[in-house]
Amino acid sequence: MQWNAGPNAGFSTAGETWLPVQPSSIINVESELADPGSHLVLYRRLLSIRRAEPSLRAGDIALTEGLPPSCLGYTRHAPGSRPLTVLLNLSGEPVELAWTGQVLASSVPGKPMLGRLRAWEGLILA
Repeated sequence: MQWNAGPNAGFSTAGETWLPVQPSSIINVESELADPGSHLVLYRRLLSIRRAEPSLRAGDIALTEGLPPSCLGYTRHAPGSRPLTVLLNLSGEPVELAWTGQVLASSVPGKPMLGRLRAWEGLILA
């Protein structure tokens, strides 16, 4: 990924680089950092949660039963830490799904809707 939309994609201030650089792109680190709904911001948030939560690194896993066919859910729990639940809607349609808990992260920008998973949404719940 390019650093920015400037000359040489932000990799060098030289007039010409020794390796070719793709033409400037609007998708770059600088623009992703400025967009709260970007993939870069989401991945940084997910990595932060993973580092802070032992259950996501070394916990046991238990699949959630009774979910709609397009959904996957599981709970992870490590001794001495809180259990965390991950719910995933693997379809392009919203799904009615009762869930409770504090939302630590959502893969879809905006506020999650209680009792529903939006299209392609993944949630991490404490």
